[in-house]
Amino acid sequence: MTERRVSVMVTCALLLVTATANAQEPEAAEPTGPTASLGLVWTNHYFFRGIVQETDGVILQPGLESGFTLYEGDGGLSSVGLSLGVWSSLHTEHASNDSAPAGWYEADFYAGLSFGIAEAVSVGVTYTAYTSPNGSFATVHELAGSVGWDDASLWENVAGGRFGGIQPSVTIARELDGTAFGPESGTYLQAGIEPSVTLLEATDVSLGMSVPFTVGMSLGDYYEDDTGDDTFGYANAGLSLTTGMGFVPAQYGSWELSVGGSVLMMGDRLKTANAHDDAPGGRGVELLAQAGLSVGY
Repeated sequence: MTERRVSVMVTCALLLVTATANAQEPEAAEPTGPTASLGLVWTNHYFFRGIVQETDGVILQPGLESGFTLYEGDGGLSSVGLSLGVWSSLHTEHASNDSAPAGWYEADFYAGLSFGIAEAVSVGVTYTAYTSPNGSFATVHELAGSVGWDDASLWENVAGGRFGGIQPSVTIARELDGTAFGPESGTYLQAGIEPSVTLLEATDVSLGMSVPFTVGMSLGDYYEDDTGDDTFGYANAGLSLTTGMGFVPAQYGSWELSVGGSVLMMGDRLKTANAHDDAPGGRGVELLAQAGLSVGY
């Protein structure tokens, strides 16, 4: 699920980064060392951009990512980073294919560049190869561009400084080869916000709450079938609680535990396509639950 060309918006943002950096000529700081993060998530149902993948059995989703700071500065271009990662989805039920390794439904490999602008705006470009080790679907290649705004500084006086901002973001992805849905490679648009607040902050433990909201749409041939292409794909509204485990010694990494749930609301085409045993005629609303554990170094 990747992209033939980066969107005009992302391209313009990258040009803005370069122009700003050249204009201010900031002094480069020494890049920090590499980082690594490990995570494991359980979910009751697995939907990818509103498209059903699995609704039965146990679903575990481990991931590993390494990050490298290539540049840090004080000017318009505040940072450049490289990330490399792999993400998988492991299922006890094998609805699509029982070939070995039967339980390994999906393995995604990705590489991305991120650019920080004045420490508040981030622009990213990511290439992803979506593969299925057990042959449930053909490999899909995608190129995606994203823009995010860390607006926490605008809300410093709200809730005693514990409000983390709205955190708006936009992603545009283009399938280069293969498709996640329908016969044609398409272009996907995602817009979202994730307001957050710190409920508890202590030396040994912290607790934060976020309320993510995401809308997924087709910019062309993404949610399409023989009858046409739906612009609206889905909307997802959720609630998540995250606990930082500061009592774990620092040499063992930074540990976090999270739990959450969301309501997934689908457009007409996905409602019909996502029919399953519990809803053979299709269902426009699904309730999702997740629990995860992560550690960063």
